Amino acid sequence: MAQILLIEDQPSSLMSLIADLEREGYEVIRAYSYNSAIGLWREYNGYFDCIVLDLNIDPDGLNADQIDEYSPVHGILVLDKICKGKMQGKSKDPQKIWDKTIIHSGYTKELKKFTKYESLKKIPKGGTSISEVFAKVKEIIINNVDNG
Repeated sequence: MAQILLIEDQPSSLMSLIADLEREGYEVIRAYSYNSAIGLWREYNGYFDCIVLDLNIDPDGLNADQIDEYSPVHGILVLDKICKGKMQGKSKDPQKIWDKTIIHSGYTKELKKFTKYESLKKIPKGGTSISEVFAKVKEIIINNVDNG
């Protein structure tokens, strides 16, 4: 069963996405803050087939300087943390983590000030974004299966 890490501090806005993913047979593991995302990454040893990340998550676990520097996109610090050292789990290549990550946020334009993140898959919230995220999750999981 494919496992999806959903990092969103207001998951009620994504209930239809969660329901659709679970109907497809995917397990959705939910994190609500920076700390809970890192905790779940450790608990599951980094084994997630896909990550859906909101950028404006609860910054619990970050220091004041990180919150100030990255606000309102402090959720991106989750990726920085899991792409370093012992947090990598099964993936030894940070690019593999980025390749299976979808940024689903109302703050995607705010990432422009952090050029390092330009290549991430970004789907701004609104309109048909839920169906776009659903399709992209399925595509990522299919690609992971095809590429071993």
